[in-house]
Amino acid sequence: MSTLANAATVLLMLGPTMASAAPNAALAPFPQPEPGQVRHVIQLPARAEEPRFQVEIQVGKTLTIDCNHYAFGGELVERHVPGWGYDYFVYGKEHPLVSTEKACPPDSERSAFVQAVDANRMLRYNSRMPIVIYTPADIEVRYMLWRADADPMPAERL
Repeated sequence: MSTLANAATVLLMLGPTMASAAPNAALAPFPQPEPGQVRHVIQLPARAEEPRFQVEIQVGKTLTIDCNHYAFGGELVERHVPGWGYDYFVYGKEHPLVSTEKACPPDSERSAFVQAVDANRMLRYNSRMPIVIYTPADIEVRYMLWRADADPMPAERL
C-alpha cells in the first residue's frame, strides 16, 4: 500500500476523533469548573448577517410550582481568561426563591423553568467563540436567539 493510501486511511480513522476533539480544543483556554460547578457551553452555528442577531442567556431551574409567580436572585458575573482576551460568565450565589402568595386552585401544580432575575444577559451573536457559563450543578442554562429587522425604522419626531 502506498504512503499516500496509508495517510488517507489514518485520516479516515481519526476523522471522528478529531471532530469530537475540536470543541474541547476551543475550551482549552477556559478554566475547569470548580468542585460543585458545571460548565455550560453554547457554540452558535455560523450565519449570514450575524450582527443582526443577539443571544439571550437565561439562567434558572426547573421546579414544581403552583399558580404563583416565582423567581430567585443571583448574578451572572463576566470574567476574562488572562492572556487570551476571552470572556466567560459565572453564576454566583443563588438567592432564596420568592413568589407571590395568592391562593391557588387545587391541582395547579406544574413543572416550569424559573429564572434567576438578575442573571439574564443579552450578548452579540458570535459563531467564532463559544459562550461559556459556569453554574452550580443544579442550575440550568438556556438561550434564545433574537433577530433584528433588516432595515431600521425611523422614530417619529414630536
